[in-house]
Amino acid sequence: MDVLDEELKEFQLKLEAILKEFLEQGRVEVYGNLRIIVTSFDKIACLKGNTIYVNIKMQTYPDFVLRYIIAHKLVHLFPEWVDLISGLITIGRVLEDVLRVRVEHPGTYIGHVNLYLLELEDGKLLVDTGFRQTAEELVRSLRDVLRGSRLREVVLTHIHNDHTGGVRDLRAAFTPEIMMHQQEIDVIGFMRGVVERGGDQLRTLGLDERLRRDVLDFFRFNLQHLSVDYEPLRGGEEFASVAGKWRVVPTPGHTPGHVTLYDGERRVLISGDHLLPNETSNVSYYPVEGYDALRSYLRSLVLTESLGPELVLPAHGEPFRNVKERIDYLLAHHRRRLMEAMAGAGRGSDLVGVARSISWSRGHFDMLGPIDRWLAVLETLAHLQFLINEGFVEARLEGEKVLFAATGRDGSELDRILHKIRGER
Repeated sequence: MDVLDEELKEFQLKLEAILKEFLEQGRVEVYGNLRIIVTSFDKIACLKGNTIYVNIKMQTYPDFVLRYIIAHKLVHLFPEWVDLISGLITIGRVLEDVLRVRVEHPGTYIGHVNLYLLELEDGKLLVDTGFRQTAEELVRSLRDVLRGSRLREVVLTHIHNDHTGGVRDLRAAFTPEIMMHQQEIDVIGFMRGVVERGGDQLRTLGLDERLRRDVLDFFRFNLQHLSVDYEPLRGGEEFASVAGKWRVVPTPGHTPGHVTLYDGERRVLISGDHLLPNETSNVSYYPVEGYDALRSYLRSLVLTESLGPELVLPAHGEPFRNVKERIDYLLAHHRRRLMEAMAGAGRGSDLVGVARSISWSRGHFDMLGPIDRWLAVLETLAHLQFLINEGFVEARLEGEKVLFAATGRDGSELDRILHKIRGER
């Protein structure tokens, strides 16, 4: 962090000048709770009147760390009208037994994450814990809400840091039982092994040295808050609330051990990142024996459709009801991505080359930040794994690098395979 402090000095001066000029030109109204979000977009823009997106173009940074640091340092740059640390959590009731805890994070494009506090017959259960940088405020907010009631359990839908960042603070403050699927716990072990061996496994993926270092930094960052004891989930566990019964439903794909919670009687699904109203969840390859990430995700979508939820409470975005329409869209999206990956493999390409041929929602692969490129690489690999298993692509080792090439199998046969998956229950 101290090294980054030196690197940020010049940037802070430029940022202060840019923002003051922006405000003086009258292009944004200043509120007492003005929020600033640091992103990788190419221009400054307003959002809903009280948020400024600030562009960063720095090439010598672990992107995810830099954004968090800048967001907090802005408090010192503009103390008279910037409030980034407080007012980031809003709580409102969405069901008789469920409160939505919306946690904002101005330091990342993720923007916010929804946690859900379930009122059990003998205490409270929290689904996910938000970002590490908002953990202290989450603890304060929960103390106000609990009012003598006990936070008995925390269920983590998956391992990602916008869902697990508050684990250590919540454990220290409330001593709840922390639950996560066993396969997510195993992924923590994998991450620890990669860090201990200096990321040698990442070289075979074709990552350049800089991206490999960024990924290692990302793993180290996450391991700091993930290193706690967990009660493993297997699926089927039930939690009785004051108004219903919530069952843990494994929905692998976004991650190997992603879980959702479903109330079958009321047909309500707490979906984590499995099913979102506006975004397509990242589907990443994980080196878990027998795990086909994309096939698992597609099957999880089909399983979700068969459950028949009428209301979805997602981790990002607003509650929604058009479940079948959303699943139809996601299946079509991944068909397109499979076709792009097959075309990108062509007569022979490394993993990054295939990733460059895919249309990413946040822009061309080479323009993505380090962690987004890492996620794009993993999603590319997940689609290639599916194509390899179905005989559309083959992989071969040349030197220390894996190359992928299309086998020539007719891409029209892909529709038959996807239709078969859609028919599985």
